[in-house]
Amino acid sequence: MLNFIIGRKGSGKTALAHKILGDCVRKGGSAMLVVPKQFTFESDKGILSLLSPKEACQVEVLSFLRLCHIAQQTYGGIKNPIARDGVRSILMSLAIDSLSENLTVFAKHKSEIALTHKMLSQLDEMKSLGISPEDLEKCAEKVEDKLLSAKMRETALVCRAYNSIVAQSHFDDGDLLAAISEIISDTDFFKGKTVVLDGFTSFTYGEYKIITQMLLKAENVYVTLCADSLENTDDLSPFATAGKTARKLRLIAGNNGVET
Repeated sequence: MLNFIIGRKGSGKTALAHKILGDCVRKGGSAMLVVPKQFTFESDKGILSLLSPKEACQVEVLSFLRLCHIAQQTYGGIKNPIARDGVRSILMSLAIDSLSENLTVFAKHKSEIALTHKMLSQLDEMKSLGISPEDLEKCAEKVEDKLLSAKMRETALVCRAYNSIVAQSHFDDGDLLAAISEIISDTDFFKGKTVVLDGFTSFTYGEYKIITQMLLKAENVYVTLCADSLENTDDLSPFATAGKTARKLRLIAGNNGVET
């Protein structure tokens, strides 16, 4: 079941989330708290202040990245080494070099490190939104501005070349969440657990894929959101992002037959 814990900043959302996790482990249940990476230490402290050391150890406090690492260690599935920042820069440079005769808009910058960084940034943004190079090419066809359309097509070309080069020897870090969601889809990784997602405003494409598995397998999923109401659809509201996140989560739950 999908549940929301809402309230403005300082209203006690995290305290309530920790209490829910505490009640779960005291009853012999299995609990997991997923937070942004920078909040894991503070969350560990918060759980420990509420529970005994033995009980606190029964609450898994994870970031999405740590969750992926545990799932990978438990179930495997990713055989190639994961390409991170340094390796990704090298592979992107190779991708750009391989297209030197096919680039027009980016031709004069093809040897500059700035273009490599720009392409990696574009690629990461596309992956966070679930946009493929093919999707970008289709969008480029509909753009009337010729320069913008050309930039989009060449960006798609470079990203496709990068993906092809990476696949030969590595696994791109930007694909990790989506890949792990597929790996755990046939496992009991979330089965019967009470899962709380705390400290997030929105989620990436890969994170939504992981959350889908939570909704399908966990006993309950709680999501804290900073908002005074989830029914406000005003895009100018300070809580507009929280509302959009809630609607997206409800849609995923509904599409998978999960109660909200």
